Amino acid sequence: MADEIRFTEVDLIFMISFDMGKNIEIKKLNELIPELRKLPDETSETIGRVVDPIYLQQSKYIQRELANLKIKVIDDDFKELKGRELICRLHLFMHSTGIAVVIAWIHLNDVDLSTDQMIKMTYELQKAKCLISKEGTRTSQNIKIRISKGDPFGPPVGSLYDYIRSNLRRLQPRVERRYPASRVYPMVFIRKYNCSCNTLEEVVENHSKELAGILTGLDEWKLYRKSATEEVLKVNLSPTEDLAFFMTVGRFLGIFSPKLDAYCDGKLDHYFRQREEDFIVPVELSVLMEMMISTYYSYLMKKMKDIERTAQPSRIVSLRKEIEKGLDEYYNIVTIEEPAITIIKHAREILRISEGVQAIKERLSVLDHYIRTRYEEEVTRKQEILTILLCVVGIPPVIEIVWEKTSSVPLVIISGFIFLMAVIIIYKYYSSIYKYCNKISSYISRLFRK
Repeated sequence: MADEIRFTEVDLIFMISFDMGKNIEIKKLNELIPELRKLPDETSETIGRVVDPIYLQQSKYIQRELANLKIKVIDDDFKELKGRELICRLHLFMHSTGIAVVIAWIHLNDVDLSTDQMIKMTYELQKAKCLISKEGTRTSQNIKIRISKGDPFGPPVGSLYDYIRSNLRRLQPRVERRYPASRVYPMVFIRKYNCSCNTLEEVVENHSKELAGILTGLDEWKLYRKSATEEVLKVNLSPTEDLAFFMTVGRFLGIFSPKLDAYCDGKLDHYFRQREEDFIVPVELSVLMEMMISTYYSYLMKKMKDIERTAQPSRIVSLRKEIEKGLDEYYNIVTIEEPAITIIKHAREILRISEGVQAIKERLSVLDHYIRTRYEEEVTRKQEILTILLCVVGIPPVIEIVWEKTSSVPLVIISGFIFLMAVIIIYKYYSSIYKYCNKISSYISRLFRK
């Protein structure tokens, strides 16, 4: 039986994705928030290394480092953190499609956490009651973002999640969201831990229940069957021996090898940071794509309800082009290096991004049907109007002929009435008559060709 594993140094990362309500001009956004710091070199280097250079040159997004936060947990459910001041680093990733991702990064060291405590930290810390303040004055206090003055991350609120969500909304407070919900994706990197295992493979094998519990967030991790833990930890997305990385629906876990001296040349903190960035960047892109697809699907479904009742063919075509442009942005996000390629490929399935793309394509097919139907209806309506006009123009000559032949007022009235009824019948059943005449015409044409 394996000994208990205790976790002594971890990085807790919360990725929170939002829809800002509409597309954003990145150049203008750059002009509005020039004072915000650029990302650390490790992050910038990783992005430049794993993302297609052609895509980077298109300037489709902006990434900035926001003011660090000082967090003091006052929640009774987190007694192990009471009295400690935690530093939270905030990164903002905003795409031109109006999708934003905020990364909140909290480092915990000199701790002694059990598996149950790790699970609670990973999935509940962002909702815990906290006292939040900025760290120093490293960020300008007069930054203008759209109609808001001051740093978009303003006064503290009750929890880290509420703090980020409420302040990010101030970027575009008067814009209706296309997708109203925000999503939180917890990620944890276990840097150091205490157990008797000598290699990373032994850690994963001997403590599979604990790792599966942290990854899935289930309190009943001790009851896991071996087959269940094997399924949860089946795919290790790290190609190297120094780190194991696992993914499940909306949750991510990385754990480092207990023997890192052979990999880091003594610069342990820099090594941890760089290796974590190799996985954070592709996960961030995956979270961005997931929210992008969810937003466009929600927006499309909302617009289609209006289209079914009132939309003109031109408006349907405009909507289709808008959605196709959004899909193009999704397809343009291309990575060129491992492990980013494998992570994003796996995330497309785990996060059901591919299903979302397929659902949008199916809705676009329905839009195509609407376009054809509305076009045919428009043509038919114009033909009906033209027919009625021709019939109306023909009424006076008919009345004149009847009057010349009979000079009888009753016959003139009867003739006019019969002609009017014929016009009404033609108008009412025009579509059927038109289709029937087309069939007869096609049949006669085939006979003559024979």
